[in-house]
Amino acid sequence: MFDFPMMLKLCKENNGNINLNSNGGKIWLDWWAIEPHVDMLNLTYHYWQKPPLIKFILDTFQKKNKKINVIVPIRPDHFEEDIQRVIDIELAHNITVGKAILYNEADPIGGMFPYTDDQLRIMRGEKLVQENRQYKETTFKERTEIKIASNPSFTDMLCNAGIDVLNISHEGWATGSNCNNRPLGNIWDDNFQLPNDPHKCTMMSCTSSSDQQILKFNPT
Repeated sequence: MFDFPMMLKLCKENNGNINLNSNGGKIWLDWWAIEPHVDMLNLTYHYWQKPPLIKFILDTFQKKNKKINVIVPIRPDHFEEDIQRVIDIELAHNITVGKAILYNEADPIGGMFPYTDDQLRIMRGEKLVQENRQYKETTFKERTEIKIASNPSFTDMLCNAGIDVLNISHEGWATGSNCNNRPLGNIWDDNFQLPNDPHKCTMMSCTSSSDQQILKFNPT
């Protein structure tokens, strides 16, 4: 079985920069083994998580002066409760906390949960409300075409996804990029292996700004 803290350690020993995306889990994970190898923590703080665990994680990273990015998903039907969670973290840790809008995955066009205009203004400002209304006036096909046309294409080029960048979900699923054009399997699988070579891009367009920063080059 692949050992997650050991993988982080190996990445650091090979001059890797570790950016960890995590929700912290429901239990006290082995953060003592994880933290020394992480350069930046992107922590999502859900309503079902234990505040003492979140506090411990943040305290641990802040004591080491490491970069922390905290995001709280805001539920429209529990708006005041979730906003208060944001306020509590900001006051306790002297950081700015992001407020995430939730989308209905069952909606074929990814419709936003039923927020009121006032809630949206509080979360991200009046401009978002106007943009959201314009967004709903276009079809999914039109939005897809706009996204493809407005981003660069690296189709058939070699991409260092999985080499320059490695994303791992809290369930252990690994991918080399946000587009998931190179899924790598699960790190807990006994046969899991990290890639040693670039792969050929098959995407029509590179729509992720972070994916666009991954090294790409033409085959020789």
